[in-house]
Amino acid sequence: MDEKNKDGEHGPKKRRQGQRRWISGWSGVPSSTPEEWRKGGREDEDGGPHANIMLTLALLLHLLVLLVSSADEATGYGPVFEEQPVETIYPEESPEAKITMNCRARASPPATYKWRKDNKDIDFSAEGSHFSLMGGNLVISDPVKEQHAGNYCCLAANTFGTVISREASVQFGYLDLFSSEERESVYVKEGQGAVLLCAPPPHYPAELSFRWILNEFPTFIPLDKRRFVSQITGNLYISKVDSSDSGNYSCIASSSSISKSVFSNYIPLVPLSERHNRKYPADLNVKFPDTTALVGQNITLECFALGNPVPEIMWKKLDGELPPNHEVRTAGAHLHLHNVQFEDSGTYQCEAVNSKGKDYHTALLSVEAFPEWVEHITSTEKDLGSRYTMSCVASGKPEPQIRWMKNGELLDRDEMSFNSLTFEDSGMYQCVAENRHGVLYANAELRVFACAPTFEHNPLKRVLAPRNGRVVIECRPKAAPKPTFTWSKDTELLSNSTRVFIWEDGSLEILNVTRADEGRYTCFAENDRGKANSTGSLLVLESTKINLAPANADIKAGENALMQCAALHDPSLDITFIWSLDDHVIDVHTDSQHYERGTQRYSSDLESVHVASYLRSDVQAGQVIFENGSSNGALLIKNAQLKHAGRYTCMAQTPIDNATESAQLVVRAFPTPGPEADPVSTDKGNPKTVAVQRGVGDECVVAGGAGRLGERTLVLRVEPLRTAPKEAPDAGSGGRSRGGDQSLAEATVTAPKGCFSSASDAALQIELNCPPGAPGGVRVMNKTEKKVTLQWSRGADNHSPISKYTIQYRDAYSGDEWKKAATSPPEVEGNAETATVVDLFPWTEYEFRVFAANTLGTGEPSSPTTKEKTLDAVPVVAPSNIGGGGGTSRELTITWTPVQPQHYYGPNFGYIVAFRPFDNKEWRKVMVADPLARSYIHKDLALPPLTKFQVKVKAFNSKGEGPFSLTAVVYSAQDAPSEAPSGFEGKALSATEAFVSWLPLPQDSIDGYQVKFWRNHEESEGGAQTVTASNTDTNTRLDGMKPNSNYLIEVRGYNTAGYGPPSERLQIRTKKAPPSQAPRIIGKRLKGQTINIAWENAQPLPDEAAIDGYKVLYRKQGQVLGTLYTTSRLYIDLPLPAEGDYVVEVRAHTEGGDGAVAQIQITGNKGHLHRLQSNGVSGSREREYLSARLTSASDLVSYRWTVPAAETSGNSGELTLQPVTKAPTAPGAKSLLADGRTGSGGVMAARSLALILLALLCLNL
Repeated sequence: MDEKNKDGEHGPKKRRQGQRRWISGWSGVPSSTPEEWRKGGREDEDGGPHANIMLTLALLLHLLVLLVSSADEATGYGPVFEEQPVETIYPEESPEAKITMNCRARASPPATYKWRKDNKDIDFSAEGSHFSLMGGNLVISDPVKEQHAGNYCCLAANTFGTVISREASVQFGYLDLFSSEERESVYVKEGQGAVLLCAPPPHYPAELSFRWILNEFPTFIPLDKRRFVSQITGNLYISKVDSSDSGNYSCIASSSSISKSVFSNYIPLVPLSERHNRKYPADLNVKFPDTTALVGQNITLECFALGNPVPEIMWKKLDGELPPNHEVRTAGAHLHLHNVQFEDSGTYQCEAVNSKGKDYHTALLSVEAFPEWVEHITSTEKDLGSRYTMSCVASGKPEPQIRWMKNGELLDRDEMSFNSLTFEDSGMYQCVAENRHGVLYANAELRVFACAPTFEHNPLKRVLAPRNGRVVIECRPKAAPKPTFTWSKDTELLSNSTRVFIWEDGSLEILNVTRADEGRYTCFAENDRGKANSTGSLLVLESTKINLAPANADIKAGENALMQCAALHDPSLDITFIWSLDDHVIDVHTDSQHYERGTQRYSSDLESVHVASYLRSDVQAGQVIFENGSSNGALLIKNAQLKHAGRYTCMAQTPIDNATESAQLVVRAFPTPGPEADPVSTDKGNPKTVAVQRGVGDECVVAGGAGRLGERTLVLRVEPLRTAPKEAPDAGSGGRSRGGDQSLAEATVTAPKGCFSSASDAALQIELNCPPGAPGGVRVMNKTEKKVTLQWSRGADNHSPISKYTIQYRDAYSGDEWKKAATSPPEVEGNAETATVVDLFPWTEYEFRVFAANTLGTGEPSSPTTKEKTLDAVPVVAPSNIGGGGGTSRELTITWTPVQPQHYYGPNFGYIVAFRPFDNKEWRKVMVADPLARSYIHKDLALPPLTKFQVKVKAFNSKGEGPFSLTAVVYSAQDAPSEAPSGFEGKALSATEAFVSWLPLPQDSIDGYQVKFWRNHEESEGGAQTVTASNTDTNTRLDGMKPNSNYLIEVRGYNTAGYGPPSERLQIRTKKAPPSQAPRIIGKRLKGQTINIAWENAQPLPDEAAIDGYKVLYRKQGQVLGTLYTTSRLYIDLPLPAEGDYVVEVRAHTEGGDGAVAQIQITGNKGHLHRLQSNGVSGSREREYLSARLTSASDLVSYRWTVPAAETSGNSGELTLQPVTKAPTAPGAKSLLADGRTGSGGVMAARSLALILLALLCLNL
């Protein structure tokens, strides 16, 4: 297909691609094709030869550019974290004096990394720094608690932007020894309780585990009803002491975080004998506190009592049943809750009981949640000038706060909406959700682009359409801003009509397609950057029609049914038949036991096959052939069960359209006796066992039956059903195992005396029972604030009486989840047709459904009721987490956590905020009408700073006001600092850094310091850079400065009310920049076990700093750390490495910093270095080495080495190097690497060839 250029002319698509590639690949050549450029060269007025030379030069240079450049450079993406730092506890006694924090990001181009500690950038070059960077990982060598404990985060950056990792803390773990003081003896009368105190030593982290030993290690105290060790305090409790408890006890405290345990001194326990063993009532000594748990956590509540007899511990939940995920451990002393959920919150009680009395304790369990994304940002490309909104929604308890970051910097915005995107909006964005339990990050790259329309990647193609159907021809050029679209058919311009529509996205829709619509269609796209077009064709084919549709069928369980489906379609298209049952697609392969697909023919014993008529169980499947040539997709349902009843839909699907037809299948629960059934007894009504085929699933049982002989029908009595085992039946049951997949059961049947003259003439029909059918007509009859009354009609009982009903509800806050409803009465009897649902939320929209149950199980649910809203009521839940403070001077800020919507209880919901100075009696009240509001700010110009207030908040709606929250104490905002820092001084450290210091301000008046700096006469103060420091800092380092520039610097204090006055301005001139030219390494020379590296002196430019000397970093390849040497010479001798590849970096050192780096690679003596010696050389003088890597394992390289006559008795020697191990290369690839340098063989060869050609050409010139 053709594409139209900007001037409206058609040209080959290949030429336009070549044009773009030429422009992007070599910017020094005019924007025309190579063919046009070659033509221009022949017409050069200086003559053909000069033009050909210039052309050859250009082509060679272009070849070099293409060889050097990488295909991956054309595309890229911003950093995406693959590994982030995690919380780290470093044992203070660790033998490994190093902490490693991991950070790795996938990025193109590769990311660079830096780290922050406590929101300050880490300076890796600082003198005495313990920090180093290994790839992206942070390494802390010889960590010191006072310097290195804190919060760390990693920043990964490339040309597309910067992302910041989650924050992770480094803490120092320790567990001190117990006190060495002797423990006093404990004397207890027998029968009384005892408590031995552990008193664990100072430690971090807080979590310890405790055990006790008796007399010697490892005789651990067993835990039972009488003895208990608290894992909170470590104390040992003995509910009733007896003589066997005598001995010396020691507490063991263990920290799993630092793998350390310590022992206490022994505590002697001395039981005192009592003549009369007195009884004592239960007395709880271990009581669990109010507890907050996170969703998904496992928690343990402790409870233990002293008493004689030993008390029993029982647990209960006062506002409901104990959660199903609970477990009682340690003889009742521990209640363990696995995987805690919100519904587990409530009031828990433990009760201790013995024969003398009881004691109980209650406490509240609150369940909160870590932030979790409901919706978060994803990377996207957007057109220049378009509108775009980033959305982040997080759930959690307390509700998370959302903040935004761009390229690692915090944005002062509540939401990210762009009315008109610009290129400056491109970057790496992060939304951060945070509550008191943790922080959650979502990262995405926003890329804003603009380009003229192009169909290069998505040209129009040939489209097929069904006759009389609908077709959409898509037009999807890449373009930004969004282009305008026009269409043409052949030579006719198209416009919207009753049959033809041009969509906003450029697609063309045609309705009621006819043969006349066939032809060539062209889409034209144009924006402010250019225009393009693409042409495709439309071919109209015959539509698909079902000419033999499935018909309704009514069968018994265990029988077969055939659903026919045949369709006429265009012969050039493939057709597929898709069957579904009640809108669920049937997978014939996974349920081949009951379904079979394909064209069917049945054996001749079936006299007539009616489409969708059911089949007898003894009919064998064959084929049905249709004489009109249409495709057939019949579905055979084998051994039908109750679950197979429903609406079957056949869809005949071709690549361009489909047709559907449906039919209903009814399956009745009346299976026939199995083929191996025994005849019914005729002797005096003796019982006989009859095998019954249960083809309707395990939920049904035998209920009754009838025997038949000729015209006589007799009622039989059927005893309870027994399931016959398939492998090893009970010998006393009289059952027999049946082979195959049939599910068999047995029923004992008693026939009246003389019923049958011949047992062989008897047939038996058994009727099965099942769970009830769904109740019908469920509706809400009346409703109040918290109750509704439901009414329904009974469904089918399926031969077993309905025993009870269960009701479920779903509200607007639970999504698709159905929950069990509380009812009055709690159990709804089976004869009921109404029930009252209680404990609902007022002013909440609900749906309800009803289940019926009998002894065989619970049936299907009814259809849901229509949505009904309960009546409104006065709110009863008060806002939580009342707080505030801070803000601007002369303001009182009050904050709270909003009430959840399900607790609004009515319309017009809002808050009433009450506050008063601490010594006042009158409350001032204001109304906040926004139900989502989180704060209120009271402004009063006469309000003194830091005034103490009492505040409280309550909710209201149109029905009235709810209760107030707990009263909180809040202070009004302080004044902005009034004093400027003094003693401000500083100095330039390098071309880009300076150090400043000042005398401190009173810490209680400020939250920190702000340092501003800007270039004098070149930048305005409004564009100044800023650095912040904490209120305990009195100095800071400034970086990012320009070399050789005059800077004005000032510092001021700040707090929540604002910034104080600035200090006197300080003027500093940064150093000149270090040399931008790297030293040129001119040689490396091996001398015994050292290697000599020499370089030329770097020449600084006039505005660059003078060279003081050179720094040489000698490091192993792939590592950052190495040995640093300094020298004032232009060479250095380095020790030759034993093996491996090493890198030598040379850079000039100046007062403005370090200059550009020159590198050279060194290969170890045991690697690819080979000593070359002449066969005639003698003596012990050192020889030089040559490093070579060969092209393949089969090559030999031969060198001739001439040796001075003074050093050898011979003149020369012939040397042969054997092949050395090399990295694998692709088949057919050739590579030659010399002097320790590495690279792609193909690229090196091509570069060498191009350079040789260029040199020859220059010589000719």
